[in-house]
Amino acid sequence: MFLFSASAKVKKAQDGYHVGDDVEFIAYIDFKDQLGAVQLCKFYMANAGFGTVVIDKMKEANADFIKNSVNSTHRGRIEEAQKQGYSIQLFEK
Repeated sequence: MFLFSASAKVKKAQDGYHVGDDVEFIAYIDFKDQLGAVQLCKFYMANAGFGTVVIDKMKEANADFIKNSVNSTHRGRIEEAQKQGYSIQLFEK
C-alpha cells in the first residue's frame, strides 16, 4: 500500500470548491507496484472530478506501519483501501 500527499485542480464545481481551485488530498492506494499506484492515484482523482494531479509526497505503508496504525487517524482509510483498493481524503479548507 502507498500513501500519497497530492494536489489537484477542480474540473467541475463541487462541495464548496470552484472550477480551477487547487485542493489537497491524501490518498491510500492498495497496490503492490509503485508506478501502478501513482497511476491509480491520478486515475481515481480524475474520476472524482479533479485534474492536473501533482504528487507532492509518497510513502510505502509497509506491514509494520499498517499494524501499528490500529489507533491512528490512518486506520479507517487503510481499512477502506484494503477493501476497495483505494481511499481518497480531501483536506478541508
